[in-house]
Amino acid sequence: MAAHELEASRVLAARGLEHLAVSDGSNLLILGAAPGTVAATGTPEAAVTVADVNCDAAAFVGDLLIATAPAAETHRVLLINPATGDVVDEATIDADGATAFIIPHPTELVVVIEFPMGQDGCVAQRVEVISGSLRVDEILCGQDPVIAGFNPSGTRLLVTPYPDDPETARVLAWPSMDEIGRLSADDLVTEIGIGLAACWINEERIAIYAMEDSLVVTNESLGEPVRARLLLDFRDEGDLETLVSLDAGRVAAGVWTPEGRFTLIFEI
Repeated sequence: MAAHELEASRVLAARGLEHLAVSDGSNLLILGAAPGTVAATGTPEAAVTVADVNCDAAAFVGDLLIATAPAAETHRVLLINPATGDVVDEATIDADGATAFIIPHPTELVVVIEFPMGQDGCVAQRVEVISGSLRVDEILCGQDPVIAGFNPSGTRLLVTPYPDDPETARVLAWPSMDEIGRLSADDLVTEIGIGLAACWINEERIAIYAMEDSLVVTNESLGEPVRARLLLDFRDEGDLETLVSLDAGRVAAGVWTPEGRFTLIFEI
């Protein structure tokens, strides 16, 4: 087993044991599986470096890497050969002040990239790799979508509401974007609204957060909502910040309390 220590680094993406995409704050480093030593600079000698590209998100798509990097009032979307570090294609997104989040499709050479921009809302781009080039199309224009993820088969997309209007979550068909189902704060009889945290538990069930209320489990179309019984009272004791599917039936919930943050793993 080889171990690499990188100072002030952030892991952006991984592809099994083959490659690891890491940002050191100034450059994008792509680490391979071959054992390597760490030089005095803290950079593995075997790393491929994409110099002067400070990336905020990345995802491996097929044999290539899609990465995003803020630039002035825009965001660069880069298609990179991880074996050489060459940028083989590039697109520019008008997303001033955004931090990108990349949601890969489970089976297709496609990602959805979300660009939240604070009070200026959020844009989402469908980015597909076709014959070594990028095809970029905006989706859900003007709707400020928060992309919570694909179901395991990649046939549905879960979208939660932007914080300035936390009213309704939706399930959309992929790739048509036709609405299959929705769940509103009124449906849940919750005063604050629906939060950002949500994920697919498996092909048939979804976990979603009614803010300052409870974790809610629904069917694959956001129907039949049921409040989950947890030991934490979100009204008085804490907040649920993230929901991440671990495997079929198990979800990790990132929880904040006045005493600190912790992760709660539950099985449904």
